[in-house]
Amino acid sequence: MAALDDLRELPLFASVSAEDLEQLASLARRRAYHRGELVLGPDWGHEEGLFIIARGSARLFRLSDRGQEITLAYMREGDIFGLVLIEPVSKPLSSVEASAHDTLMYRLPRHAFRTFIASHPEVSVYALGLTSKRLAEAYNLIEELALHDTRTRVARTLARLSREAPDGQVLATHEELGLMVGAPRDKVTKHLRVLRDRGLVTFEPHRRGIVVVDPERLETDDLD
Repeated sequence: MAALDDLRELPLFASVSAEDLEQLASLARRRAYHRGELVLGPDWGHEEGLFIIARGSARLFRLSDRGQEITLAYMREGDIFGLVLIEPVSKPLSSVEASAHDTLMYRLPRHAFRTFIASHPEVSVYALGLTSKRLAEAYNLIEELALHDTRTRVARTLARLSREAPDGQVLATHEELGLMVGAPRDKVTKHLRVLRDRGLVTFEPHRRGIVVVDPERLETDDLD
């Protein structure tokens, strides 16, 4: 069973027995998404449940009534989302789209996951850890948007992304960076040139990839 093989590889279910995981896998819906394809949107009641990323990545974002968009988080293999739909207390306002080609996800119905975690508290603890991490990232984003100028937000975002990348190279485009920091692409490009002139990053026009020279300096230097 493809679902069983995929779910067995995820840390979320590392402590679950093969028999219990097979039963859960039989209830999961498997689907692949193209880059940019919408996975979940506001008021998508028919998609309620827990989503598990088995391969690829996804972007959590919010769109204002005036069409302004900001990226709240990028999620990767092993991440989950949709916990708010397990015990909904308010209407979800964010959307999720696949951010890599051939992104594979599994969706578990709300009732199935609630029943499962009732007898597998270790899964609940792991899921809570992922949710807590997402919440901490959201708090950091709120702080940066409220307290720092655009150049500082760009610098700190680059520092964070470089630490998460295996080779330290940030592959986000200027437009994607703009969605993360709440700024238009042209302003992001302008600030990136300033950071490059100061020797903090390197990149080449029309080529993807930003090399962060010193993440600590990006976070601590006075960039005004």
